[in-house]
Amino acid sequence: MKDTRDTDEKYYRIPPDAELMASEVPRWFYEAGSGKGLVNFEELFKAIRKHNYKGWIGVEHDKADMDGQSFSECTAVSMWYIKNVLEPILKEDR
Repeated sequence: MKDTRDTDEKYYRIPPDAELMASEVPRWFYEAGSGKGLVNFEELFKAIRKHNYKGWIGVEHDKADMDGQSFSECTAVSMWYIKNVLEPILKEDR
């Protein structure tokens, strides 16, 4: 899961690499649960539960650097958020 912060219509997906070409966008992705991005993961997981999705959900880090923390610390924050906030949503009674 990735959370996005900014959108950049001018440079979005233009080769060779939009993330490198759009220098005015300081960071494209944030760790789930950091509260700094645009994705409402809790509402997303409610929709996943509503539609009875049973497949895989992948978690990916892009150069994790949440307020100077290490990759392991960023992974721990995301994992805590997934296990303690998002997973219970999937287990709620309907």
